Amino acid sequence: MRRSGVAALLGPALIAAGLSGCSEEPGPLVRDHYATLEDCAADWGRPGNCDRVQSSGYSGGMVVFRGPAYPQNARESARRDAMAADDRSGSAGSLDSPRQGRSIGTVREPVARDGAPGPSRLAPPIPPGKTMPSTVPESVADLPYFVACLGIALFLFTLGLAAYVALVARRDMRLLAEGNLATAAGMTGAFIGFALPLASAVIRSEALLDMLVWGGVALAAQLLVLVGLRLMLSSLVRRMRDGQVASGVFVGAVAVSVGILNAACLTY
Repeated sequence: MRRSGVAALLGPALIAAGLSGCSEEPGPLVRDHYATLEDCAADWGRPGNCDRVQSSGYSGGMVVFRGPAYPQNARESARRDAMAADDRSGSAGSLDSPRQGRSIGTVREPVARDGAPGPSRLAPPIPPGKTMPSTVPESVADLPYFVACLGIALFLFTLGLAAYVALVARRDMRLLAEGNLATAAGMTGAFIGFALPLASAVIRSEALLDMLVWGGVALAAQLLVLVGLRLMLSSLVRRMRDGQVASGVFVGAVAVSVGILNAACLTY
């Protein structure tokens, strides 16, 4: 009787403990994101465990480095497995290494409707506990890059527009100063048309040199196409300069359309 009474008392507690242990789910698959390959390798053993992607979940579509996918509630065990695999392969990685990576975000792996892994498009990042800069110097550490990037972009934009005006739109600028509304519509479209491919080059560039080269290529292509189209549409350009607003709007729309196509083609 005593043994059965103890069993009766302990049975529900053991069952509840077992159910609570079994009910703990590992969670969805996630990946840690890092700003540099060194940070990723510090957490996951070696650079070969990290892959380089361009994520639209961050400002400006920045290039990041992803660690291996792991269940959301099993990060440490996943790191242990990665380090153990590196030890077997002769890598120098160690779980207790003094060098620790600083993740900039954790992203869920997309899943298709049938449960299979989804496409590689990245979801918006889920900021972990200590991923945001904690001091003002850390927050403004990229300010020199921003200033350099903006300076190069404005230089290229001004250079492209100056070449456009010098080649085909010098008279348009004079009419614009006189208040010609049709010419204003046409020049507005030209301005936007030059800005679109340049913005695409800035977003897709990984370094200032890339932005300078591809921004120049995009503006040169935009300039050549617009000059050619204005020569082909010379009658519309004449009516625009005579003040016909419809012609000015159409010429501006053509410039914007070319800019959109130019920007879309910058998929290097």
